Amino acid sequence: MKRETLAALAALGLSLCTGNAAAQQGQRAHGPGHLTFASMDTDHDGTISLAEFKAAHEAELEAHFKRKDTNGDGVLSKEELANWRAHKRRQRRHGDCAAAKSDK
Repeated sequence: MKRETLAALAALGLSLCTGNAAAQQGQRAHGPGHLTFASMDTDHDGTISLAEFKAAHEAELEAHFKRKDTNGDGVLSKEELANWRAHKRRQRRHGDCAAAKSDK
């Protein structure tokens, strides 16, 4: 019973952290790589064209780059990249959902 309770709490925490509610509603979940079908199907025809796919991922890549480019100069320095990697390591180490959501 104790093991089942812990497993249920872990699953709840994971779903809150990963934005499953947004994904179930067809919305964009948090962070890069979390595009949903609905967010990519911009013309709402029930399919995703190559152009829609490229546009969605290009926007994700640009947003990801801008989060790393902390001084906003349009280029990544070694220091910015190192700081980003250290930040992500801290998130993984601490399982910090709040910090993960702040990466939007």
